[in-house]
Amino acid sequence: MSSAEFTVTTVGTLAGLAGAYFAYLPIAHRLRRRRSLPPSSPVPSASHYDVFISHSRADATWAGRLASALREAGLSVFLDAWSIEPGQVVSIQRGEGIRSAANGILVFSRAALASPETMDDYAAILNRVHSGGRLFVPVVIEEVPLPPFAAIRRPVDLTTSEGGSFEEKIERLARVLSRNS
Repeated sequence: MSSAEFTVTTVGTLAGLAGAYFAYLPIAHRLRRRRSLPPSSPVPSASHYDVFISHSRADATWAGRLASALREAGLSVFLDAWSIEPGQVVSIQRGEGIRSAANGILVFSRAALASPETMDDYAAILNRVHSGGRLFVPVVIEEVPLPPFAAIRRPVDLTTSEGGSFEEKIERLARVLSRNS
């Protein structure tokens, strides 16, 4: 590049910057006012939960039965049907529930494995587990192959009477969750 070309390029660049600056001046006061507005209120954080229960919509009855049993055992439970109020953004409230829960349960079934929302919860719960101190318990209501990080954990298997009745399994689960809350 010759010195003449360099000079023309430099002058052109400076002229463009000057033009942008002088175009900005008439609207600068409007932009400053927008910045000085109070920030929108943050998303209210959910209260602390002992356990977050994730499930597919098809498994809502199972999840409700499980949540009721855990609540009767004295645990505070995040279940979307109970914990998300009308008008609230479901994904935001579910995220807050996962973040504020000491433990996470995912109800595994064919419908759960096919549900993108439930698999998102699975990923978020695992993220909380790996960031420390959280417990993830797979609860199996249909015989399905568990994803890798669920398969390495001992599940609560509700598909069989082996290991006790529903009530006995939930009582044991509640004890484990209480110790980790």
